[in-house]
Amino acid sequence: MNVPGAPLRILIVDDEPLARERALHLLAKIENVEVVGQAADGNEALELIESRQPDVLLLDVQMPGLDGVRLLEALDDPPAVIFSTAFDEYAVQAFDLEAVDYLLKPYSAERLGRALDRVGRLLSGVAARPNGRDSKVTVPAQLGLTTQLVPVERIVLFQIEEEVVFLLRDDREKLICDLSLREIETSLPATSFFRVSRQAIINLSALESFTPTAEGGYRLTLKTGAEATVSRRRARHLRARLNLS
Repeated sequence: MNVPGAPLRILIVDDEPLARERALHLLAKIENVEVVGQAADGNEALELIESRQPDVLLLDVQMPGLDGVRLLEALDDPPAVIFSTAFDEYAVQAFDLEAVDYLLKPYSAERLGRALDRVGRLLSGVAARPNGRDSKVTVPAQLGLTTQLVPVERIVLFQIEEEVVFLLRDDREKLICDLSLREIETSLPATSFFRVSRQAIINLSALESFTPTAEGGYRLTLKTGAEATVSRRRARHLRARLNLS
């Protein structure tokens, strides 16, 4: 199996050595992935996430000390997450934390490959467009007491502010969305939009300029004057989306 997009950098986080070895064995069967490290607990994972900048965490839930859920809660801008666990009772909590997938041990290389394929498609923007047509996609949003169906081509930015999701239209009007960013992300035309952070999704056609930051990411300026920040990890995929070296 070949994961789409730029090679995915994967960090394995599991307190069981045999589980880490099995994950390595399965990942060796999948093309276009690179294992950048292994961590036996959440605290070690925190250090490796900072130094290795993985795209994906293959993350166990139950670990001594800082467990998988608390690890995610400690990160401002976590990598994409695929939970890997022997227990199914954490599934709802995992998806509340915007996990891309939830694998029950023991899982196969094919099942792991499908999960990584989802991550690759989200990051590279090759997911199928809803209804096959960008122009027919709309997002419901509130302006005062009125619900409007906003065409996606008019949306510049989705952003979380004080735990509320807003969308910004091309006329600089800001509306409230009752959907989570993950729900929005999976319903948008992936070829047109890019998740720049845990707090924001931008319309790539509205991108006017970007400036490197000291941390290795970018400060983006959109055509409306709005700004957003991309981390070093996500910047690599943004360059790939824009066909930059």
